[in-house]
Amino acid sequence: MKRRTQQYRAAASLLACFLSFMATLPASDEKPAVDNGGLTTAGGAPDTIKLGDVDFTATLRAREYVWNWFEATGTYNNQYAYSGDLLRLNFADKRGALDLDAEIAVPFLLGLPNTATAPAPQGALGLGSNYFAANSNRQYGAMAFAKQLYARYHFGPKEAQSLQAGRFEFTDASELTPKSATLAALKRDRISQRLIGDLWILGRRPQFRRTPL
Repeated sequence: MKRRTQQYRAAASLLACFLSFMATLPASDEKPAVDNGGLTTAGGAPDTIKLGDVDFTATLRAREYVWNWFEATGTYNNQYAYSGDLLRLNFADKRGALDLDAEIAVPFLLGLPNTATAPAPQGALGLGSNYFAANSNRQYGAMAFAKQLYARYHFGPKEAQSLQAGRFEFTDASELTPKSATLAALKRDRISQRLIGDLWILGRRPQFRRTPL
């Protein structure tokens, strides 16, 4: 009981330090950026590098995970930390009314625990143990795959209409933005991604093969 109280106090102290640090940061008036997939994402737009006619952008998202939820028996590790990261490399090209986009994603895990799986009935002591087992008992794992690969054709008056086909990110209720700021905020924060979304806040982001009009 004493140990758990000390852990709670330590966590509260860390939270207080974090909030104090955030309060000292200057307010930012930067608007959410729209990435090459046509979706609004958190944070500013990444810098674009020109590779001939191709626009190249790269982003890296890192998240630290700390587990201490289980009381392990024996020498098994129930208190550990690891890093879950996502590297995205995007190549975009525009040829007249045709937009071409290809994106490579590289999710990787660093520092997975190798002693966080206790015998039954305890088993896995947190998700670090599951990730370690899923990566063939390796503490470091990575994989590259085609996250987006699509073409979009603009047509109609002032190219206001478009046809897009391939593999790309899609968020429902984000097709149009209301003129009312209140409705736009309600749609973005409460309605968007109710059925289909890229779930950017999670480590895993689904894509959909579809043809929107």
